[in-house]
Amino acid sequence: MTITEGKSLRCGVGHNFDLAREGYLNLLPQAVKTKYGKNLFAARKTVNENGLFDPVRDYIGERITEAVLPDKRHPKLRILDAGCGEGSLLSGIRRRLSDRAATDLLAVGMDLAKEGVRQASKGDAGALWCAADLANAPFKTAGFDVILNILSPSNYAEFRRLLDEDGLLIKVIPEENYLREFRQLLYAGTEREFFTSGLAVERFRERFRLLDSRRLRYSWRFGPELLEPLLTMTPLAWGARDERLREATAMAIDEVTVDVTVLWGKPL
Repeated sequence: MTITEGKSLRCGVGHNFDLAREGYLNLLPQAVKTKYGKNLFAARKTVNENGLFDPVRDYIGERITEAVLPDKRHPKLRILDAGCGEGSLLSGIRRRLSDRAATDLLAVGMDLAKEGVRQASKGDAGALWCAADLANAPFKTAGFDVILNILSPSNYAEFRRLLDEDGLLIKVIPEENYLREFRQLLYAGTEREFFTSGLAVERFRERFRLLDSRRLRYSWRFGPELLEPLLTMTPLAWGARDERLREATAMAIDEVTVDVTVLWGKPL
């Protein structure tokens, strides 16, 4: 790829990819419509900045510091967040690693939703943000040492291709009590009130050697001004009836449960 007038990248066969004025790179071959819009990402950013996932972010950052140290073969630590959304978690991990380890760090966030990477690029100029499709990721084979996949769909074939031979995949999956307060309000008496992660773990183990797993469970207290952003930030609200959404917004909820498992693996 070559840079054209500082505004786009051009490949050898003539494809052109624009660099948006906000600073992110559009690597989608064609426009893609998703249900993840501006309001959802703005709400997610607000909630993340107030600490909902801080323990998850800190745990991942600490473990990467301990387990993935650059050596002479890899003087630069290369991290890809596949499904980065509005970028808060990757930004927090990047800053933590930069503070804790004297190493050259390349952090790349990619998401199919342009609105997410647009907001990410506004908030953190220290990472490379790309609108791209995980099903056909526009990065070279073995180009990353670590791939993050946090509460987001996976493509294990692409993860295996993108990871260096000694690379590490870190996947975060929701457990049965994840945001249970909202599930009980919005889906009481239906199958969506409950959730199990068994199938997600099974799929992970089919493609990657499971090195370790850690379940993180905690309650997060918040002020009334964050209730609406919490409901807006999650696809949980998409299938709920309007009546239950109104009831949930009117409820005096001031605490939610975060219940996730962090899986660590290497390609088989």
